[in-house]
Amino acid sequence: MISHQDIPALIQDACSEHPSWSRAAGRLMSIAENSSTETAHLLAALTNAAEPRIVLGITGAPGSGKSSLTNSLITAFRQQYPERRIGVIAIDPSSPFSGGALLGDRVRMMNHADDPLVFIRSSATRGNMGGITLGTLGVLRVMGLIGCDLVIIETVGVGQSEFEVIEIADMTAVVLAPGQGDTIQFLKAGLMEVGDLFIINKADSPDAERYCTEVANALRYLASAKGSLEIVQPFLVSARLNTGILQLLEHIEIFSQREQANWLCKRRAKMHARIKRVIFEEARKQIEAAFEAIAYTDPIDHIITGQSTVATVIDRLVKQLASQIR
Repeated sequence: MISHQDIPALIQDACSEHPSWSRAAGRLMSIAENSSTETAHLLAALTNAAEPRIVLGITGAPGSGKSSLTNSLITAFRQQYPERRIGVIAIDPSSPFSGGALLGDRVRMMNHADDPLVFIRSSATRGNMGGITLGTLGVLRVMGLIGCDLVIIETVGVGQSEFEVIEIADMTAVVLAPGQGDTIQFLKAGLMEVGDLFIINKADSPDAERYCTEVANALRYLASAKGSLEIVQPFLVSARLNTGILQLLEHIEIFSQREQANWLCKRRAKMHARIKRVIFEEARKQIEAAFEAIAYTDPIDHIITGQSTVATVIDRLVKQLASQIR
């Protein structure tokens, strides 16, 4: 069992040249994922630690090829920047038995397992439909600590609920693929607001060119409707054939250079908003647990039968819950 008391020694080991650095980094990430309390200790200890230069979120519906694209981006990044370290946080669904990640995305990237400059971490959603937990923030900070220049956060791919990735990523890429339905539907779902970059994967598909044109037209129309002068052009790539990946990586680099100053200002605001949400969520859980523990006649029944009012019950509950939470 590891806890926040182990953090200082583990941070020192993770920053060292000792062969056990990766094990120490992995243990720090496990601490981050254990509980919100442990994560808070870790974030406090890493306040002055370096952060990744680029945090890229990759989102999109299941079947769009997010994992294959991530794998291709790792390969291209290592070819272009052989001295830089890259990290991947692959958000996987939780196992219904252990609560841990199912590791499906990590399996697809096993060809990078022996590369010391590639660090891949599977992170369980733990019931969070958006996939992004406070533990993800902790894992991200650890990746900054060990010198990851680029960190890719690949979301679980469950539809509209995964928009939380924008709260932690500097740049969000929406991955689409031919055969996923009406082009306009994905824009109506809100993905237009999420994406800084739109990637049409599976360029080797017969319908890829047509689909890319449809997406480009839809993006142009919506940009015009919103009065935006900047029109986002989709990238057509094939992760399977490894085409268009280097051009995509180059675009990400150019975009990051242009937006770097803004990102640094936004990161703290994003972390503040995320931690605030987690605090309220933890408070809600404690209140629900305390509510269930109150041993007297059902207060809802009192209201229904006219024995009490909502205001009276709330006042009584708040006082009792406050004493229990303390």
